[in-house]
Formats: sequence, structure tokens, C-alpha cells
Amino acid sequence: MTKAIHPTTIKLRNNHCGHAVELWRKNTPIDRSVFHVGVAAHYVLEMIGKNPKESITSIAWQCAEQLATNGRAYDGVPEPPMPANKALEGTRMAIKYAEIFEIPTGDNVFHEMAFAFDKDWNPVEYNCKESVFQTLLDVVEIHEEYDEETDSIYKHVIVRDYKSSWAADAEELDNFQRRCQAVVVWLVLKPDVITMEIANIRFHKVFKREINCYHQEDELKQWLEDIKFNINVLQQPTTPDPGVGCVGCQYANVCEHADKALKDEDLLKKYSAAKAIVDKLAPQVRKLTKQEPLKCGAGYIGYKDKERVITKENAGTILAEKWKEQGGDALSMLSQMELSITTIKKLLKILCETPKERAELLKALTESETYLSFGMHK
Repeated sequence: MTKAIHPTTIKLRNNHCGHAVELWRKNTPIDRSVFHVGVAAHYVLEMIGKNPKESITSIAWQCAEQLATNGRAYDGVPEPPMPANKALEGTRMAIKYAEIFEIPTGDNVFHEMAFAFDKDWNPVEYNCKESVFQTLLDVVEIHEEYDEETDSIYKHVIVRDYKSSWAADAEELDNFQRRCQAVVVWLVLKPDVITMEIANIRFHKVFKREINCYHQEDELKQWLEDIKFNINVLQQPTTPDPGVGCVGCQYANVCEHADKALKDEDLLKKYSAAKAIVDKLAPQVRKLTKQEPLKCGAGYIGYKDKERVITKENAGTILAEKWKEQGGDALSMLSQMELSITTIKKLLKILCETPKERAELLKALTESETYLSFGMHK
């Protein structure tokens, strides 16, 4: 049976290359250790939502034990147990989030809600043989709400996506994955209003975007056409394209084409493939050499003690006293110092009472500049 396309499959193709999708279709194993903490946090929050009668801590620690001893199954695929420390880290993250934000429950709330469509975009059973495109949404809330202006009831659907990434913020409210989520909800649940949410469970922040399905219907239709186009592209024969796309690809260290690129005469392809493999292997090598450096040929790989010069805690006080002895004041001393953005932000946290005031003053104190940054860019 041909595997149904997911939003992440399209992302894999667009960020890397078609051969990465072929490796995905073959269920090529990947290193999932980088996902362990996020997987644990997601699973705990899902189980808290599905078991409202149990205490948060009780269900959370049950999940942690399961993840560390037996593993879990996701999207019908069993996953092996994860390291206990990763299960603990993800579980604690989820508990903290659940203590701050109430996890919704009820007949109108669905956790890991499945959506699937056939080639004609008719809704079908998830993972059935007719499914061409499918996705799972972390949380979907369906509400019937009253509008005083029109004296009518409208359907409001909230789509919440849990994110454990350090970088997850409001910018993710309009990426391709979020558009896919909005489209499947629009097609199946036929809401009047959709609220898209990014819930950063690491920083305990929630970012929201509202979509009026009547006023933005053309936009939703365009997003649907974009999804169809991408699915059609993925159904065509793929051509490997080793190069910058190898960087960050989850299959870089097992891809024959990335391996061949290392021997290619094209210096840029060789450099891209080498960096991709180094980036992919680095976490494993760091873990392997965490306790002590390991011999490799004529040298060693691992951590080594090095010295660097740092300022003492009382350096500022000593300088201020010395400056004062020379007849200087604080303002003249400050004018001789190069303030870093980090220093300014620390001072603003002390000086400003609200985030808004802090942001306004930071804008007044800083400006953007263009500079050259070497690297691989997409």
C-alpha cells in the first residue's frame, strides 16, 4: 500500500530533496533521540486530556514509566523505549504546562484528531488504502457560540499545536503545516471561525491567529490548491539533489547520494554533504565521548579542559571606584563602554515594568544592520 502524504512529508521534500521522501516511504530508520523530550511532553499532555478523572501527576508519571520501559505507538508505528532522563524531562515540562494552562476535556474536545482524504478530497478513514493525504492534530475543540450582533449561533473550532522547540513562536502560525491544519478542519468540520494556536510548552506561551472562513474562503481555497500541487509533485518520479538540502536532513547519514557527493568533484556539493553528515552524527559522538575523550587515529575526540579569561563578579565595582578616584562620573564611564545587546536587555528587565515598555525602549535603543554571514542558505 502506498503511504499517504502528510504535511511533514511535503516539508521533507521542500526543505531537502525528493530522495528523502523515497527513504521515508521505505521506512528507513532515523535517529529519533533529538525528538524524545518533545515526544514525551506531547504524549503526557494527550493522556492528561484523555483521562480527565485522574490527577495530572498520576497520569503523567504513568506515561513517563511507559515511555521509558515499553515505548509507545504513534500513527500505528511502535516506537522503542526512550532514555529515562528524556522521558523525565518531557514529563516535567508537560506537568508544568498543565499547571499553568488548563488541558481541555469534554465531548467537544478531541486529542490527536485524525483527518484523511482520498484522491478526490473526500474524507476517508485514517490509514485506509484510499487515503492520499492525512494528518493528526494535537487538540481540536469544537464550540457553538452566540454572536450578539447577528443574533445567531456560529461554529468556532480551535486547533492547538503543542511545540517544545526553543524557537516556536507566532511566526509558525502561518507556515505550511498550519495551513494544512486549517484546510482539513475547514473541509471536514465546516466551521465559521478557526482559531489556530501554537502552544509553546517549554516557555508556557500561546500564540493565536483567527481565520474567518467566510471572509477568508479564497485564501483557504488557495491553500488547498497548494496542498494538491505538492501532493502531485510527490507522486512523480524523484531525482536526488545532494547539496545544501542535505543539511538538516534526517536521512543524510544513511543516504547513498549524500555519500557519493562526498567524492564528487563539485566542491560545494562535497562541502554540503560533509557538513550534513557531521551535523547529524555530532549528537551521537558527543554522547559517546561525554565521560572521556576517545582515541581516534593519532588523536582524540571528545571534551577537553580549556582556559579562558572571564571578568570577576566585582569587576564592575572596582572599575567604578577607580573611575570615581579619577574624578569621573557614571555617565562618562558608561559613554566609554561598548554596550552589547545582551547587556541592554538585562538592564531593560530592571528598568521597565511591562514587556511592552521593554520592547518600545529596546526599539528606541537599537537598529538593524546588514552584515555578511557565511554558510549554506535556503
